Amino acid sequence: MSRKLWQIILTALSITALAVLVACGGGATEPAGETEEGETTTTTETEETGEEAVETEETDEGADEEEMDEAMEEGSIWVLLPDSASSARWETDDRRFFEEAFEAAGVEYNIVNAEGDASTQQTQAEQAITAGAEVILIVNLDSGSAASIIENARSAGVAVVDYDRLTIEGPGADIYVSFDNVRVGATMADTLVPLINEQEDPQVVLLNGGPTDNNATLFREGYFTASEPFFDDGSWTLVDDQFVPEWDNQQALVIFEQILTAADNNVSAVFAANDGLAGAVIAALENAGIDPASAGIPISGQDATVGGIQNILAGDQAMTVYKPIRAEAEAAAAAAIALLNGEDLEALTGGLTINNGTNDIPFLALDPVGVTADNVADTVIADGFRTWEEICVGDFAQYCPEDQGGTPTDTVEDASDVEGSIWVLLPDSASSARWETDDRRFFEEAFDAAGVEYNIVNAEGDASTQQTQAEQAITAGASVILMVNLDSGSGAAIIESARDAGVAVIDYDRLTVEGPGADVYVSFDNVRVGATMADVLVPLISEQEDPQVVLLNGGPTDNNATLFREGYFTASEPFFDDGSWTLVDDQFVPEWDNQQALVIFEQILTAADNNVSAVFAANDGLAGAVIAAFENAGIDPAEAGVPISGQDATVGGIQNILAGDQAMTVYKPIRDEAFAAANVAIALLRGEDITELTGGLTLNNGTSDVPFLALDPVGVTADNVAETVIADGFRTWDEICVGDFEQYCPEDR
Repeated sequence: MSRKLWQIILTALSITALAVLVACGGGATEPAGETEEGETTTTTETEETGEEAVETEETDEGADEEEMDEAMEEGSIWVLLPDSASSARWETDDRRFFEEAFEAAGVEYNIVNAEGDASTQQTQAEQAITAGAEVILIVNLDSGSAASIIENARSAGVAVVDYDRLTIEGPGADIYVSFDNVRVGATMADTLVPLINEQEDPQVVLLNGGPTDNNATLFREGYFTASEPFFDDGSWTLVDDQFVPEWDNQQALVIFEQILTAADNNVSAVFAANDGLAGAVIAALENAGIDPASAGIPISGQDATVGGIQNILAGDQAMTVYKPIRAEAEAAAAAAIALLNGEDLEALTGGLTINNGTNDIPFLALDPVGVTADNVADTVIADGFRTWEEICVGDFAQYCPEDQGGTPTDTVEDASDVEGSIWVLLPDSASSARWETDDRRFFEEAFDAAGVEYNIVNAEGDASTQQTQAEQAITAGASVILMVNLDSGSGAAIIESARDAGVAVIDYDRLTVEGPGADVYVSFDNVRVGATMADVLVPLISEQEDPQVVLLNGGPTDNNATLFREGYFTASEPFFDDGSWTLVDDQFVPEWDNQQALVIFEQILTAADNNVSAVFAANDGLAGAVIAAFENAGIDPAEAGVPISGQDATVGGIQNILAGDQAMTVYKPIRDEAFAAANVAIALLRGEDITELTGGLTLNNGTSDVPFLALDPVGVTADNVAETVIADGFRTWDEICVGDFEQYCPEDR
């Protein structure tokens, strides 16, 4: 087994404490996956369409070549994700963690998403088999279709990992990787039982999840088993025990209000199966004039949602169950790699099995973590799963540690008294994960805290779809449209239509350079982004005896790339003009494509006889291509002292910085940008002057001077990683310090 594979396995084992595995017990059937997140919003989402695949390149790592070869057995791993609609986790978390694990191991992989269509998932499985996959890692959409996938895979000699959801029909997968769902319920009981036993005459309700979801049954088994002795001996009274159809929070509210009415409000404790149901319980109690915190009513939850953590800090909820997705994904990746290499799985499972109704399936079971007000900081915050900034908004800021509250850019004023709505038009999911992973979440937080009505939609890369969404917003009575345009032509048409209808428009992150221009543009100062690169590189280059400098810019049709270049070229031009620096080459990379960047830079190196001593690379992806080209030419950038810039503070960029191969990256705090845009949208909704927000700054779009709210980026070097991207929760040491990069990380992290 390769050293890198062992690192992944050991990481999964250490994080999840597999040494204390416990069996689920009984003839468990299908755990249908993560519970509903349960946070009610007024947003609407468009489902992503099509299949998305990510494949890594195989790399040569010199002294580790033999070890790498072992991990890179012939064949590949295919991950079949279920959808984007049921939970953001699949694309936001699981995809990212699988990519990190497989890249660290150097294995070939593809990740696709069926977007809720079982027939699509079956087609993807067939494509995997045809493409020569050795392992399929599946989150099934239903047991029937998954059983068919497993049977076909078995016939083709392809191993299958059931991930998070057990396929309860057919022969069963080669291994099942998930949390111990009985233990999830028992973890709720660990906190609530002592609290209930302090009461004089406990009146207890069990509010369970969906009746058709086997996970809900397993959760209930966990907390009921712990509670049953107290019901049996009469020390507790079981007031009611109900399942909530489809985990629906609105139905939960109605059900619990009926329970309260029937019990004459005499309920003193509630086992709620997740944070959404807990929120419904809290709302029902408050509607009945009961403050759960003042009344001392312990309520459980699950999923460690932002709302759940907020309720815990406010004293309205006793606890939530945190299931570290990173640990689950890394454990599944380790299992998949072991299967790829034909290794025995018992070292991972400890011999534990679970019956799927037909066979005993090897079960790698992970333990969940109970979160209370006492350990929020040490669990979900420390892991980077949640941040104080997203929790400590609005009224909840008063319950947060004084030294952890949000910055001024993280706050919004209450606007619940204002009529009208705000529509956010996101561009896609493919060009960057940020739009769905970060921007959507931050807009939701900001608008929820302000109490305004809003909708967030995504055009998924289709300009005509975005125009249709804008028309829908106008027809629905939107007062403000906040748009990330897909191109300036369609963006200009949207702005013109909105103007005609009296709807204000915000250009967010991308300026529409045609037409009349938006009412305001909110983005980072992109010239300053390039200048921030120069702030770090210019002193380093000036120390060299005969600097030979390359400018490797972004896409030639992307105005941002031109602005980035303006920033670093303006700072460099005096040195080129006086001859103290030599400009070796100055090229744009079509569509910011990293593979094209690699070819371009290799050609530059060849033409320069490898005499390049510094590179302004416009983002971390291009920087990675530069580093690869140097290494292909037998040059170690760190040892040769070649400073290379970057942008976006990606995991790969931070890793290269810590390893000494990249000098810096530019970090653009997306939370700050989203909250700034939200404040502008709310000001426009109120009909207020926005000069106070923009400071009177404008930017010409080619036709008009557009008010510009410009944010400053942050330069990140090896010296301030901890104080910037880590401290902000934008990155975590866990995602950075994997594989060979662990040696460059702080020991006390």
